[in-house]
Amino acid sequence: MVKNFIMYYWADDGHMTVYITAVVYRKRNQLSELGKMKLE
Repeated sequence: MVKNFIMYYWADDGHMTVYITAVVYRKRNQLSELGKMKLE
């Protein structure tokens, strides 16, 4: 958590890279916001 935000990320260990997939305000409905993310 960064201040009032939750950061969702994906770590690619093979390439030693971290991808930030979403930054969501903490008081929002997290499940609803995750459902909006494009995961490809």
